[in-house]
Amino acid sequence: MAIVLALSLFSVVLHIGFALATGLASTLIPIMIAFTQTLPVSAQTAFGIVLIQSFVVSFGFILPTNAPQNMQCYGTGAFTTPQFTKVGLLMTLAGLGLIALLSVTIWPLMGVL
Repeated sequence: MAIVLALSLFSVVLHIGFALATGLASTLIPIMIAFTQTLPVSAQTAFGIVLIQSFVVSFGFILPTNAPQNMQCYGTGAFTTPQFTKVGLLMTLAGLGLIALLSVTIWPLMGVL
C-alpha cells in the first residue's frame, strides 16, 4: 500500500511538469514496469501496481496547463489560476484517496494486488 501511494504521489507531482497525460504515460509506465520487476512481489501484484499507476497518470487537475481540457475551461475566463489550482488540488487528493481505498479493498479481492 505504501508503495502504491508513494508512486501515485510521484506520478501526480511529475504530471505538473508535463502538458499531456499521454506524454507522461509514455515516459512513466515503462519506468514503473522496470521498477516493479525489482520488487519482491508476484508478477500479478506488479501488474496491479502498474495498472494503478496508469490510472493515476490521468490525474491532471492541478494546473490549467496539465491537460487540453483544462486549457479549454480556463480559456472561458470564468475563473482564475488560483481558483483552478485550489479545486484541482482537492480533486487530486480525492482521486488519490479513492486509489488508496480501492488498493486496500476492491483490487485485492479482484486479484490485482
